Amino acid sequence: MTEPHKLAVLGAGHVGPVIARLAIKAGYPVAIATSGDPEDIALITELIIPGARPRWASDAVAGADIVVLAIPLHGFLHLDPGLLNGKLVIDAMNYWPASDGVLGTFEDGGSSEIVARRLPGSTVVKALNHIGYHELEDRARPPAAPDRRAAGVAADDAAAATAIAGVVDRIGYDPVRLESLQTIRNVVEEGVFAEQVGVDYFGIGEHHTGYFPMPAGDVALAAIASRTERIHVGSAVTVLSSDDPVRVFQRYSTLNAISSGRAEVILGRGSSIESFPLFGYDLADYEELFEEKAALFADLLKGGPVTWQGKTRAPLLNQDIVPHTESGPFPAWIGVGGNPQSVIRAARLGYRLALAIIGGPPARFAAHAQLYQRALDKFGCQPLPVLVHSPGHIAATDEQARAEFWPRWHDIIALIAPERGFAIPTEESFEIETGPHGALHVGSPETVAQKIASTLRDLNATRFDLKYGMPGLTHEQLMTTIELYGHQVIPRVRELLG
Repeated sequence: MTEPHKLAVLGAGHVGPVIARLAIKAGYPVAIATSGDPEDIALITELIIPGARPRWASDAVAGADIVVLAIPLHGFLHLDPGLLNGKLVIDAMNYWPASDGVLGTFEDGGSSEIVARRLPGSTVVKALNHIGYHELEDRARPPAAPDRRAAGVAADDAAAATAIAGVVDRIGYDPVRLESLQTIRNVVEEGVFAEQVGVDYFGIGEHHTGYFPMPAGDVALAAIASRTERIHVGSAVTVLSSDDPVRVFQRYSTLNAISSGRAEVILGRGSSIESFPLFGYDLADYEELFEEKAALFADLLKGGPVTWQGKTRAPLLNQDIVPHTESGPFPAWIGVGGNPQSVIRAARLGYRLALAIIGGPPARFAAHAQLYQRALDKFGCQPLPVLVHSPGHIAATDEQARAEFWPRWHDIIALIAPERGFAIPTEESFEIETGPHGALHVGSPETVAQKIASTLRDLNATRFDLKYGMPGLTHEQLMTTIELYGHQVIPRVRELLG
């Protein structure tokens, strides 16, 4: 059996002792500290927190796996951030002017974000702060108890949130992951910022997970569209097989109206399959579902009343589908991960082709791009554009970009590998993928620009979509990637391609 984490609780006022008692009852070794001499709290510890060990703050933190901050925020402002470097930190604090006094630092923003920014060397998780200390202990219940309460857990780092969710569960509460709320808000800000730095397209993929909660990307895209004027917005992937083509068309036609003609949609399965059981579909039926629904969606794009019949949804008889588009169909792509039959289907139905390349040499997809153009010709269609969609991350140097991206890439692939059959990446495979002939566009602006230009030449593609962001990367790191991409990478790629 794995040994329980060692906890250090900083704070011996109201909240700290309650959390310490709950943790001790759950089997965690606990050290407790204040800003002063441990002798000052020795009697309190013995009588009120039996089993805890009073320590100097530096000693308590040094010996802990997890540090709980349960001190007033005015005291936190005097805490040395270096003390917590490398530690997993539970922020159980709240801003309360009645106790803290009015603190200008916390008047203009959420205390959680401010605490996280002041601890750049730590991994911060917000938890155990929204249940009153007088209830926190009394309301703790064992698993499956009918009156067990939920407790929120929020973090940018998915692995850290999972670890603290385990602590919350163990001390008597059902953990509820809340990071989704800030993630969604961050994505909207990132989309608006992308226009400001010169990016041409901002896409959001469909996901139904706690580590990237974006089940209604079109709603977030509408928020971005309402605050921008130039940038095109659309899906990075919409999982059409588990959705209704009519509703997808209506959502993106609505987005097209809101954005004054800037909407696009990429249809496919994506790298996740969680939508199938969520909406009652069998993954084994993927091909039949996608074939029928893609054909119906192509008919919807043509405009006018639609008559259609198939096996996967109710028939349509001369049905008018609203809202109508103002000036012809919005761009629609089919995302393909390597299946030649999918390439031919895209051409047969008149879709543009999006090549999703997340591993291996991109040059091997040149044959798919050639097949697509030949199939278009065979089906009597005019040539259509091809885009490349690949993961990437940009920082000032290659070394910094790889150091930031590697652990996040490893963790997310390891998480989804069992359901998707992916090989778990190693440092050696990561070096190959981030090298000149790999699929990951990770590095400095010049490195990424050179690689994008090479990929576009090899595939005779006209557009590159950088799949930025991984669970665990901070909002600040993602904004830096977007800024470097818009200000340096995009102009350099255009220069390289002449």
